[in-house]
Amino acid sequence: MTMKIIKEVMIGLVLVLVVSGASASTSPKRIDLSKFNAMNTYINAIIHGKLHDIKHVIDDDALFNIQHGNKFHAVDKSKALRSLRPAADIEQNCRYSKSTVWEGSNISVQKVDMRYSDFTRTDMVTLERGNNEWKITKVDVSFHQ
Repeated sequence: MTMKIIKEVMIGLVLVLVVSGASASTSPKRIDLSKFNAMNTYINAIIHGKLHDIKHVIDDDALFNIQHGNKFHAVDKSKALRSLRPAADIEQNCRYSKSTVWEGSNISVQKVDMRYSDFTRTDMVTLERGNNEWKITKVDVSFHQ
């Protein structure tokens, strides 16, 4: 009788381990939403064409303001993400630099300059922290000589 109980307990433990292992493998991967990761993900998308996780670091209400000469366009997150698709996996032929313009405990403004042979693109990226997650909430893009 004791061996039968031990056998049933062992089978039960094996089933619990199998079920817990299966549920762990199907759970979504946790995304690092630190300020550092958010900016690196943005830079990887716009400069290196690596679009993986870019949708996670941009806030749903983010606004992108793009000024090119006298033309000005404002687009939302979905239009900005669509505009990145044609450049997927394409490395931009530019030199770039990143610097911190302003930093607070819950807001950070980062500047990304991309220097091409005949012009420079400057992105002013605003990140905000909410619920211990940093997200891009605004990007102002300008092109100049």
